[in-house]
Parts: sequence; structure tokens; C-alpha cells
Amino acid sequence: MKEQDVLRRCFVVVLILFLICSVVVLTLDLQLRNEITPEGIVAFEFCGFTATCSDALRAWSEVQVRTLILLLGIDYLYLFLYPAALVLAIALLRRKLNEYSQPISPSLLVLGAGISAADAIENVGSLSMIFYGDASFPALLSAVCATMKFLLLGVGFLWLVLLLLRLRALR
Repeated sequence: MKEQDVLRRCFVVVLILFLICSVVVLTLDLQLRNEITPEGIVAFEFCGFTATCSDALRAWSEVQVRTLILLLGIDYLYLFLYPAALVLAIALLRRKLNEYSQPISPSLLVLGAGISAADAIENVGSLSMIFYGDASFPALLSAVCATMKFLLLGVGFLWLVLLLLRLRALR
């Protein structure tokens, strides 16, 4: 089997799992939205910057807090799926453009690993707030790591868009 076929099959499997997991995450996230956390889990990820973590935890019912814990648990699978989908998409486009010597370059690995690591550490901060109270360090840790995660995702999406534009220009 050719390298391109292996990458494509891996991408399809990861993309399907990502989409299934996205539906579950979105469904759970909708249950966490209120006046204090209008963006659901994303608002909670950044509450360390706005000092609203205690308010968010108090505003949620016990069922909503359990939903948050379940969502954070599922996120430990999700945090591997969405960076993998992004990395494989970039690798496939780079391959199509004959732009690399290795299927997945070290820079792609660092991008995917950085996104996953930032998300995992962010979740540790969030879980610490839930189980140990609104401590300022876990809240700040979660917010800083969420910022890093979204910045790295932005870099990845920009890379993807630039590759798509190059591919379009060649056609």
C-alpha cells in the first residue's frame, strides 16, 4: 500500500471518530451554557482570566457539574483526535503538492503534540477547580493552556488554508 493511501485511510478513520466525538462534545457542552458561561466549556476554560470560575461552578447544578466532568473525560480522547485530523490533513496536502521529504515532518508532530499537551494540561486545571475548589493557580493554568491550544490551532488552520490556496492556484 502506498504512503498516500495509508495517510488517506488514517485521515478518514480519524475524521470519522472526530466527527462522532464532536457531536457528543457539542451535545454535552450545550447543557453547560448559562449567563455566566454563555460559551459553555470554552468560557470555563478561560475563567481564570475573568475570575468567574467560582461563579460558574456555583451556577451549575450537580447534574451540570457531572456533565462537565464527563465532558472533560471525553476531551481526553478528543484532544488526540482533532490535532491528528489537522496534522493528517496538512500532511496529505503537502504530499499532494510534493512539498516534503517525510510524510509527517517534525514541525507537524510538534504542532499536534503541542495542541494535545496544552489541552490535557488545561483539563487538569479544570478538574482541579471542580474537585478542589476555585484555586487561582489551576484556573490560571487552564486559561493559559487554553490560550496556547487555540493559538496553535490557529497556526495549524492557517497552514492548512495556505496549502489549500497553493493547491487551488496550481489548478
